[in-house]
Amino acid sequence: MQLVQKKQLLTLNSQFYSQQATDFSRTRQQPWQGWLQLPLAKPSTILDVAAGNLRFYHFLSSKFSDFDYLGIDSSLPLLQSSRLPSNYYQVIDILQALEQGRDWCQNLPDKTYSLVVCNGFFHHVPGEDWRLQLLDQLWSMVAPGGQLLVTFWQFLPELQHLVVQNLGDDDYLLSWGQQKTPARYAHHFTNSQVDAYRRHLDSASARLDADLRADRANRYLLWSKTT
Repeated sequence: MQLVQKKQLLTLNSQFYSQQATDFSRTRQQPWQGWLQLPLAKPSTILDVAAGNLRFYHFLSSKFSDFDYLGIDSSLPLLQSSRLPSNYYQVIDILQALEQGRDWCQNLPDKTYSLVVCNGFFHHVPGEDWRLQLLDQLWSMVAPGGQLLVTFWQFLPELQHLVVQNLGDDDYLLSWGQQKTPARYAHHFTNSQVDAYRRHLDSASARLDADLRADRANRYLLWSKTT
């Protein structure tokens, strides 16, 4: 995918989350069913990437106690909709950093975390080069003995009704709400593509703890860093 097209898709999604933050957060309150099936170890420090309204924090709070949590997202309205104190989150635009070739990890308070999670975000990352770069960045922030959780949206064919335009290479423009107009960009992940991500970390001291499909259209990969 050419850089100019990536920029156009980033602009579309940025406008969507700026305009729809309140409604989007209202529909994102309950924990994902897949989270309940994961063999998560008790974490001490958590980095929640593209955290939205921080609902993963509330899920973790129901399972564990005594952990430090930081959620990062490009949308301040979404983060604020969590109604948690501001020290629980930080505004970082990862996609802009990828576009500009900047290391967004440098803005984090810690270098590594015992649990790094990225739920519902990879499908908004245009270009396989950027997705692999992000996966490597997330893995670099996992502490030895820690875990990395990444989800991949496989919305076809279950959510075919959302598709407004096929851009090719499993990239689509999707509708939102009642309007059948292009609202946001998303990439559909095939099983072979997710399998390639599994293999990508095979040589990086990674042990696969879980590979499951849940919530109708999400595939979860959970790794542990063995060294």
